[in-house]
Amino acid sequence: MGDACVASSECDQKVRRVSIKLWPVGPGAAWVARNIANWHHILRWRKSTGLFTTEPSRRGTGVTAPRRREGSTIAVLLSDRDDDACCNVLNQATRSGNPPNGTVHKGGQRVTTSPIGRRAALALPGLLVAGEARAQAWAPERPIRIIVPFGPGNSTDAAARILAEALAPKLGRPVLVENKPGATTTIGAAEVARAAPDGHTLLLAPPPFVLTQFAFTRLPYDPVAAFRPVALVATAPVLLAVRADLPARNVQELIALARERPGALTNASVDVGSLPNVVAELMKLRAGGLDILHVPYTGGGPAATDLAAGRVDMFFTVELEVKPFVDGGRVRLIAVAAESRLPGRPDLPTISEAMTELRAQFWIGFLAPTPTPDAAVVRLNAEVNTLLQPPAIASRLANIALTVSPGTPISLGEMLTQERRQWSEAVRAANIRIE
Repeated sequence: MGDACVASSECDQKVRRVSIKLWPVGPGAAWVARNIANWHHILRWRKSTGLFTTEPSRRGTGVTAPRRREGSTIAVLLSDRDDDACCNVLNQATRSGNPPNGTVHKGGQRVTTSPIGRRAALALPGLLVAGEARAQAWAPERPIRIIVPFGPGNSTDAAARILAEALAPKLGRPVLVENKPGATTTIGAAEVARAAPDGHTLLLAPPPFVLTQFAFTRLPYDPVAAFRPVALVATAPVLLAVRADLPARNVQELIALARERPGALTNASVDVGSLPNVVAELMKLRAGGLDILHVPYTGGGPAATDLAAGRVDMFFTVELEVKPFVDGGRVRLIAVAAESRLPGRPDLPTISEAMTELRAQFWIGFLAPTPTPDAAVVRLNAEVNTLLQPPAIASRLANIALTVSPGTPISLGEMLTQERRQWSEAVRAANIRIE
């Protein structure tokens, strides 16, 4: 291992001992580590999931980064306030030189860490934080496959094709988009779970990847253990659209209409267990148990077409799928399932302004089959993040109503954990079960 070293942690007796490996890498690693410290995030390991996640420090607990320069050190604290993960992990490995020390605060205690070597970076079990040198060590040997678990004609498919076109020259290999629709994205996810874990097959996962974990009684893969986070790509708000001639101008009127006509209104969705389905069922539940008929479709395009034709009454969707019909006056937007109103649509109220809080977000992110090598994950993450920076790609994604969201595998893993927490309760409360 050359310059590599290992520092062990002292943990609560209730949980297992955790080790941290330090790998000799290039300056790219310092960028990742530096940002973790500057964001004042702490890394946490949860016994319940066996995963590392990050979260902003609160109540005076966090990492105070030393002054940064080439070859500087990072100081990392692993802590848990719920006593179900490790107490502290303080890296105290040293090499040559004398960079400034870092200071960690926890529970009123002040601990000073020793500097890490000039070329050392942090790698956690199951989650790589590595840099440019290791990233460049991996290169694809054949075409890359991006599996889209939907059919064509939607924002996920469109984003996949934009990214594939831009990734190919950077990776030096063709990047192919393959549509594997069906069974609420589980057919596409199963294809990736079965693929060789070598970095050549990626799933462009949307929200149903999480929702199906709780809606399906059985899945042909382990939704947590079978996949590694690679990169979050983009997000989009979820909008409530209705047919143009529906006698409801807002959420309050829609709820009143549903109560006046129990069983008469219809809600379109993209299959059972999809995000539109779950959000609609949650709205019905939180509005007091509305009786609205669920009409599942095979994709957002057919659902939006029938909404514009007046065959269904409402549809939770993203802007791309209904924009032509909104512009043509055949569909109206009456609310957004967000915490606050959208800057681009300040007159569109949130659903929470009319009823109990209801928030949802569409997202897409790359996942790879476990155990895809760390070097492949890092290289792919770096290339995706590089693509999302220039205005050209961001504007192309904005044209399909997506906002770029570059980040690390850590941040995507953290988001998936949050999504599981949110939607597990919602799916069970709405009693959505798929045999």
